[in-house]
Amino acid sequence: MKPSLSVCLAALVALSACSSEKPQDPETRDRVQAFKSVLNTFEPLGLMVREKQPFDPIRFAELAAQLKDESRKPFAHFSTTPTGSSKARPEIWSEPARFAKARDTFYQHADQLAAVTAGKPALKLADVSPAYGQLAQSCKSCHDAFRRTVTE
Repeated sequence: MKPSLSVCLAALVALSACSSEKPQDPETRDRVQAFKSVLNTFEPLGLMVREKQPFDPIRFAELAAQLKDESRKPFAHFSTTPTGSSKARPEIWSEPARFAKARDTFYQHADQLAAVTAGKPALKLADVSPAYGQLAQSCKSCHDAFRRTVTE
């Protein structure tokens, strides 16, 4: 049985809609997935800090503790040499001490945010905003130095 012209055209349209990006190697895929997990935890914190969602001190503390745990996971997926295609800049590998310092600063601020929130049910937004701001700045600094932009 021969496929009809409409079936062939539909298949071509479906195939052309697929991404033309190169498939990611396992290390890059795992790293991207781990960073997405960090982002999915970080975003609700930011919504509360920016007062786009009501501040819930218990939920904030839970997310801060979760972020502390998740913060280490992406960095386990950076080998000593670049692999595959990713948004990572070559400076990660050519300047490993600088990258390690940025990573450690991120860890420090993730830990600090979790510590500020731990065991404090009467937590106020003003209590967490400075620590959140430092954490957000550490993310931005690392991205500015070590992550390619859309135009690169």
